[in-house]
Amino acid sequence: MSPTKSNIYLTLISFSSAWITYFAHEAFHWFAYSLLKIKTHFKLNTIEILDNNLLIPDSKQIIIYGSGIGFTFFQAFLCFYVLKRKQIF
Repeated sequence: MSPTKSNIYLTLISFSSAWITYFAHEAFHWFAYSLLKIKTHFKLNTIEILDNNLLIPDSKQIIIYGSGIGFTFFQAFLCFYVLKRKQIF
């Protein structure tokens, strides 16, 4: 089967949206660290804490980890809503 323009376009959109989602997910973790005034360095696929001796309490870790997960769930809900409204799904 030869690739059609629509298949190539769909593949390009899928890879682009996956990369943007991954980046935004990590950025929300970084925003949480910043709001909690924890000094970090944002890298492509992780957040590096600058103070290696810093112990982060569980209550703050829930906020940090939950921020990325919360964004992902929000994005999934938003996409489902848009697709449902346009009667695609």
